[in-house]
Amino acid sequence: MEALNLEKHSLDDRFVRIVREHRRIPDLSEMREVPYYSKVLDSILEGNGSYQKYTKRFEGLIEIVDYPFPSREQLHTMAAVVENKRIIIGDAAGARKTAPAMLAKFGIEEEVGEKVKTVIAAPGYIINNWIQKLDQYVEEDVNYCVITPEDKWGDLRQAAREDMDFVFVSYDLLFRELKGEEEEEVDRTAAILNEIYKDKKQEALEYLKQIRKEKDLSDWGIDENSGLEDICLAAAFENVNGDDNGNDRKTVVGELINILTKNDPDELSKHQFYFIGDEFHNVRSVSLGKKTNAFYHLASRAEYISLLSGTIMPDNIGNLAVVASILEPENYPEPRNFIRTVGNNPAVVRRFLEKYEKKPVHTTEEVTGVKQPEIKDQAYILNENEWKIYQTIQADRELSPIDKLLLQSYVSLDARLIKPENFRKSSRLRELVESTFEGKEDLLENLGNPSRYEVLEDLIIDIPNGEKYIIFSNYTKGVTGPVTEFLRDMGSNVVVVDQSVSSTNKKIRLRKKEINKLEKNGEFRGQKYRIDLRRSQKELLDLLDKPSLHYSERDKVILEFQTNPDIDGIVTTFGTLREGRDLYAGNHIVMYDWCWIPGVLKQAIARAARSGQKKECYATQIRATATVEDGKKEHVRRKEVIIREAERCENAISKEDAASLAGLTPKSSEREIRPYLLSPWQLARKLLGKVNGGGIEAMEKLVASGYGGLLAINFNYNWETSLSADRGKIVSRAMDHLGLDFKRILELGAGPAQMARTLRRNTTVVDYLEDMIEIGKIECKKLGIDIDAYQGSVHKMPFLGNRSYDFAVGSNILNILSQGIRPPTIAETRRVLEVGGHASFVFPPSAFELEDKETERRILENLVLDFERAGFDINDELTGRYKITETIEVESGKKGKGKDVTHFLLVGENSDRKGEIENGMFELKLDHSYSDGDGELTQTKVNKEEKEDEIGTDLGEVSIGFQNIDTGLVLEVEKENSMNKFRELIRKLVESGQVKSEEEAHRIMANAIRGLN
Repeated sequence: MEALNLEKHSLDDRFVRIVREHRRIPDLSEMREVPYYSKVLDSILEGNGSYQKYTKRFEGLIEIVDYPFPSREQLHTMAAVVENKRIIIGDAAGARKTAPAMLAKFGIEEEVGEKVKTVIAAPGYIINNWIQKLDQYVEEDVNYCVITPEDKWGDLRQAAREDMDFVFVSYDLLFRELKGEEEEEVDRTAAILNEIYKDKKQEALEYLKQIRKEKDLSDWGIDENSGLEDICLAAAFENVNGDDNGNDRKTVVGELINILTKNDPDELSKHQFYFIGDEFHNVRSVSLGKKTNAFYHLASRAEYISLLSGTIMPDNIGNLAVVASILEPENYPEPRNFIRTVGNNPAVVRRFLEKYEKKPVHTTEEVTGVKQPEIKDQAYILNENEWKIYQTIQADRELSPIDKLLLQSYVSLDARLIKPENFRKSSRLRELVESTFEGKEDLLENLGNPSRYEVLEDLIIDIPNGEKYIIFSNYTKGVTGPVTEFLRDMGSNVVVVDQSVSSTNKKIRLRKKEINKLEKNGEFRGQKYRIDLRRSQKELLDLLDKPSLHYSERDKVILEFQTNPDIDGIVTTFGTLREGRDLYAGNHIVMYDWCWIPGVLKQAIARAARSGQKKECYATQIRATATVEDGKKEHVRRKEVIIREAERCENAISKEDAASLAGLTPKSSEREIRPYLLSPWQLARKLLGKVNGGGIEAMEKLVASGYGGLLAINFNYNWETSLSADRGKIVSRAMDHLGLDFKRILELGAGPAQMARTLRRNTTVVDYLEDMIEIGKIECKKLGIDIDAYQGSVHKMPFLGNRSYDFAVGSNILNILSQGIRPPTIAETRRVLEVGGHASFVFPPSAFELEDKETERRILENLVLDFERAGFDINDELTGRYKITETIEVESGKKGKGKDVTHFLLVGENSDRKGEIENGMFELKLDHSYSDGDGELTQTKVNKEEKEDEIGTDLGEVSIGFQNIDTGLVLEVEKENSMNKFRELIRKLVESGQVKSEEEAHRIMANAIRGLN
């Protein structure tokens, strides 16, 4: 075992941290149980010889509690439990709910005048926390037991004891079956019945008659004079083997209910026991799945109920629906009844909470003074190969929405996760991935660390010395391990707690000398474990402050994180440590990937921002921008608003929001997510539709909403084969037809430098979107082209001089501008063009095509007339509507039939006339079916077969022939030039992995040459 470095952190410093964590001095066995503590112990023994001698210096180091206990708020909570009988305690995570809920037991007993057994159900990994709190806070001489997986029958027998005060059980154990041989099961059941009916033989006899349905007991030889053991044995046999024994009687919850109700068969009856359900948001299955069903039936039988959660609606009202059916079965016989009653009116939720939720609801800051940090959004962009993988999935029309969402989420996180070999346990997903990347397998080869690691590294490096971090992820497999390895390679000393680290706490056996001491003092009752001891017996054995359960492997790692100053951070999952655990040694919380559930995010942050935290906390969410993670961010934001509506106000919500609140909407169908599951062309078309005709104001809204990058990336996907590229080729061929040597070219609304890439020429580009410009620079650099790029609006270009250009082109730009700024845009175009220079504007079909062809004709004629009035001499031969007449199929290399899409080209020479430009000119048809100019991204249904006429279609054809259907002019790509460009396309396909090999590329090339010839 590696020795401790005591130079940076002394032995005393290390031991003080351990003492403060436990609020006591651990004993020798405890020090040996935790590996880090064992190192500290070795150093103590090496330097001092005696642990006891060393620890005497630290006695009285800290008080048991460092705040008033019970506090005024806790006393209020205890009183509320007693007064209301059934209550929801929704104080924020870390606001000290445990103690008052537990101590309310004694107020209940005082109220009813008798002992009241208390059952505490909670997630298994926080049961030990409850036991530690009980030992710390409860001064009465109480008995308690834990139902454990290894000894369910024995623990249930303990629970049945009349003097048992507290029974602890995990949600995951409640529904488990009580398996065993028939004879063993009868014996075990009889033992439990003996405990239930101890000194109550007549009640046991009545129970036997009840399950025998009043049949004669003579065949059992049982009568009024029979002993309790014989009666219980007969009842146990009938219970196990009878015709009407019921399925729940063979489960933990079934036996527990029998114990607590003394075998009352009336499922609607309430009994004098107290049920505490901690973190009850974990039981939210409206259809009453196994875990929720067990919780439901147990809680329903209790006279007193306290339901605890720092997030009573973590994501939807499913858990409240379960609780409503427990608390008001007459109004909500089933959880679904509550959901139907709520509908889209959250006032129902508010009224329910007004009735049952403890008031006031305290925040962590109110109770502890610890402020909850705002979540900082740390956005970044996927690298080039990650984008190729992501968009390959996005473009696959055969993937279902839920599968696409899953795979896109994996790629956003770490592209290595979608390698087919990672889906060994799901042949369906493996086959889907193989199908999606058929012919593109190279994309998934030689993948290095994800670009997300770079963001994580920067975050970790910026953390000040002496402060620790906590990293949360949704995933264990393929994430926590590699992330931990990466951090260690960085030099960070990090521990990991995920689903692979056991949370099982085993009972600590009593030593022989402890049993002997109990016997000597007349206190031995067959106790085997520390947990079997009452408080007075623990005091007798000097075990009062000692743990009753062994630390789980998970506990050991957490304790090292909390106490070892050499540890820099911990990597964990939302499902592992999101609730019920103290991690206040850390104050930098990093959400490595997106969690769907707002409540889980709050719970995760509260692991650090809670009682005991001495430093300011920081929370950061890493997000791959322009991916489905943007949608997740917006979804969580909306969900928080909906939940607040339900908790605080009387306002009705939309049916869509109501479905989300009820948990009825699949994640892939949530409105913020649906757009990200569209193909790149559909998504780009939709985003353009949001600004089409809206101009600068709509574009500003788009950028403010964070969709600028999303539009740029999706617009650029396979751009070379898109209809946008086709418009560029029409302009390029028109320039060739003019026969002029244009040296200074300006592209207006350039997008990703469309004309520069089409012409393979250095140009000046202007676009409003920075993201478009950046992508244009990257793509042009690949082609060896230099561009001068300016971000701004084309209707005001002060950065360009007068008469600076001899050719200006705008593709799909005037129709995006609002009517009001089209005239100044044309005026600016004339200003920067030299006299005799040419302007070319090309329009997509949505700008002019109508079913009413007469109106369509009028729009185009007026457009030409407006350009003439503005001072352009129109080239009548080139101006007109163009069809794509000839294409090359990429796969076969054969000539295609063209594309059934019409573009409108307008070409004019800048004259020396002054021209007339005024408002109302340059009117176009606006496709209002998908254009509203509001800049928001909300999904309208796009059918799989929908014509994607604005952007592009599946990679398949390269356009090489165009015809002006108004003048008959044919603009055909020169054969040699076509082949040069086609060779360039093939090169890109090979580089991107979209064709399998060089051999396949040569085959396609040969076919293409045959097609051209």
